[in-house]
Amino acid sequence: MMKFALVMAAAMAVAGSAMADSPLTAKLAAPTKMAEIDAAGVVWNCKDDVCTALSDVSEVDPPAACEGLTREAGPVTSFGALAADKLAKCNRVAKHA
Repeated sequence: MMKFALVMAAAMAVAGSAMADSPLTAKLAAPTKMAEIDAAGVVWNCKDDVCTALSDVSEVDPPAACEGLTREAGPVTSFGALAADKLAKCNRVAKHA
């Protein structure tokens, strides 16, 4: 039983680090024609209504990054794992609302 618990703990640690390495993705409320956006210190690659961070976002404040993107590309319907209340606050700064 102890061996199983150790294997599960190791598997969860690997899965957690893989999730942290996955890129930050935002879904825009409307498609953008901009292919690359530099906003609030994050460079985004956008196609239609999906933008993926090209920059390392491990040290980035998600609400600030969200606000930076919405200032350039308009409102977002999702932004990584940002909570609904923070997403609503983020969208208030969108100039294309």
